[in-house]
Amino acid sequence: MQLLLLAFSLLPLIRALTITAPTTGQGWTGNQTVQITWSSIAGDPATFSIELSRPNQNLGPYGGSLAVGNNVPTANGEFTFELPQVPPGDGYELQFVNISDINIVYATSGLFTVTENDTVTSTTSASSMTASTGTGTSSAVTSSSMTSGSSSSASSTSSSMTATPTSFSAAVSLISPTWLRELVATSAVLSVGIALGFGLLA
Repeated sequence: MQLLLLAFSLLPLIRALTITAPTTGQGWTGNQTVQITWSSIAGDPATFSIELSRPNQNLGPYGGSLAVGNNVPTANGEFTFELPQVPPGDGYELQFVNISDINIVYATSGLFTVTENDTVTSTTSASSMTASTGTGTSSAVTSSSMTSGSSSSASSTSSSMTATPTSFSAAVSLISPTWLRELVATSAVLSVGIALGFGLLA
């Protein structure tokens, strides 16, 4: 009877649910698809949830660990997900926990490192440079528009100034030498007529 009780008490200790990856030497890179693998035996829980944690680091939206998998079937043996850009560094670990109570831990990984994704950083920098170039292009277009506007204004002013002499020339053309000669001749005739008139009266 005592041996039977001892056997039942040891059942939780002989669970073989073991996290095989990631390992301490392997690690992960942020903002990439990563994979978790494990081994299990009969008697292990059928499903579990996966928590990513780091000592003294709040990873979840409400602090503490970050849930990366829920209701994961133990029989699958692997789980793939997109790791967000978490703070780079060492001391990360995974825990397979009860789906209803994360304080019941089935398995814990070794500590591993998460490195920063240099590709994401480079892409972000390139995007910033492209955005700056785009602003410069817009400025250049604006400058071109201003130049075009100035040129148009200058052309309009020049046209107006050119139009003025043309109108003046048209007015001057009315006062031609022929017209002046006719005016002088008419004045002379009138003068003679007036002179004769005064002579007769005298």
